[in-house]
Amino acid sequence: MGYPSIPPHLIWELIALVGGLTGFIIYCLQKTSSRLALKGLGLIILWLGFTGLLATKGFFLAFDSLPPRFIVAMLPPTIFLVWCIKSDRITQYFTPLSPVYFVGIQSFRVMMELILMALSSILLLPLILTYHGWNYDILIGLSAPLISYRLFARQSVYRVARVWNKLGILQLLVIIGTALLSIPSPFQQLAFDTPTIFAAYFPFIWVPAFIVPCALFFHIVSLKQLSNK
Repeated sequence: MGYPSIPPHLIWELIALVGGLTGFIIYCLQKTSSRLALKGLGLIILWLGFTGLLATKGFFLAFDSLPPRFIVAMLPPTIFLVWCIKSDRITQYFTPLSPVYFVGIQSFRVMMELILMALSSILLLPLILTYHGWNYDILIGLSAPLISYRLFARQSVYRVARVWNKLGILQLLVIIGTALLSIPSPFQQLAFDTPTIFAAYFPFIWVPAFIVPCALFFHIVSLKQLSNK
């Protein structure tokens, strides 16, 4: 399968989004330790480089392979996130920061949803993965500035913020499940007419490998910050 004709602006918008999320993480780590921030930057660059290189080589295009090759891009972040839920070893470097940060940053999901909508228009993912289908993630992104502002104003919205974070996680899990079931693999159950293939290409492999894990990580950190409020 050759590289599809994707408008260059979508590629650059996705790269810019990844750069922005990386910058946010490093900024947060910098407030704790410059050395830690450098280590974090190095690990992110290595991970993005590794998955990006595999995508440019067409590694993820073998949709019929068993086990599915997307495991390479999704399993390490999944292990990391489970570790973060069970342990404070990583999240402790972020939880001392203002809760405003990790709520407000979720507004990036508006841009991500617009990119997905554009990819759907050129048949690289099904409509069910956009806000015209089962993906209401844009509502999390649109509401993030409001929740963040009310936290900044020290209004008593901690319970609302906890519920909002949990809804954000639930929505991401729905999207992940829908995406996995619509990949043209032996396990495909959805969207046979327009399967999910965009993530097999560079730089869109970074959506499951980095962007979605970032969104989940920010929710985890936010919930730990708010647990004592």
